[in-house]
Amino acid sequence: MSPSALINFSDAKSLTPSAANATRDIRAFISKAFMDDEFFQSLSKKLLEPGEAGNRQMDQALVAEAVFLKEPALLSYENLNHKRLWGHISHVLSSYGYEMKGGKVDRHLIENDRLAEPKQEVAAA
Repeated sequence: MSPSALINFSDAKSLTPSAANATRDIRAFISKAFMDDEFFQSLSKKLLEPGEAGNRQMDQALVAEAVFLKEPALLSYENLNHKRLWGHISHVLSSYGYEMKGGKVDRHLIENDRLAEPKQEVAAA
């Protein structure tokens, strides 16, 4: 690269240490971790009522800790603690159709839509 050449915008966009890029990357790590079905299912007792630890915040911290362990690259983000990571985790879950209520997964929209379909068909008949 010559001294006057610019770095490609596509490279600069992904390398820029901005809050938006950090948020995108953190959420990508969470999504990657959750794509491991066995790992995700291992968290189910902590994500659903009544929980596993007997305390909503503790269950959330345990989920965050599991994600930190599954994706160690998350430890390199300054100021990313368990509470902040939980905020990203709940956003990822919501964006994938998990409806949150009181800090726990209440239901999944697609599953509930499937359950509701036969009732709608019966009503239409």
